[in-house]
Amino acid sequence: MKKLFKMMLAASLMVVMVSCGSTKNVTKKNGNMTSGVEMVEDLSADGTRIEQVAYRWWLGMGEANVEKVAIRNAESDARRRVSETINSLVTQETKGGEVQVNGNVEEAIKTYWEQKSAALTRGCAPFGEYESEFDEKTGKYKVKAKVGIRGDKYVSILDGTKDA
Repeated sequence: MKKLFKMMLAASLMVVMVSCGSTKNVTKKNGNMTSGVEMVEDLSADGTRIEQVAYRWWLGMGEANVEKVAIRNAESDARRRVSETINSLVTQETKGGEVQVNGNVEEAIKTYWEQKSAALTRGCAPFGEYESEFDEKTGKYKVKAKVGIRGDKYVSILDGTKDA
């Protein structure tokens, strides 16, 4: 069962990684994108040089009277999307096929992936620039902010090779 999910996850991750090719920004910059992959300059694993690294990111939106609070709300919304992405994938996969035969197995799989989702959320950090706009009518800031995680760390968490 675990092997099946790993294969499905690996296949979907490969589609994402292959789609990035050699471009710097993989996703289109429009208001509808809530996640994507980008190549960015980052420190190498040993911290001795700068290298191009793939990052997986999620976009969140927040609103508040104070800009810093709106940024925090947007980052929280992005972290919620991280969990939502993983949990919806698992829910779809456990609703059909052989997992439905045994409710305990389905519940065990969901619990396992909820733990992965939590580790992934903890591994994410603010990513890139945020967009802030002040609405004079409401007196509130509307912010779009991203959280992201290095692609290698993303894969290791989902594969279970390392803990975050």
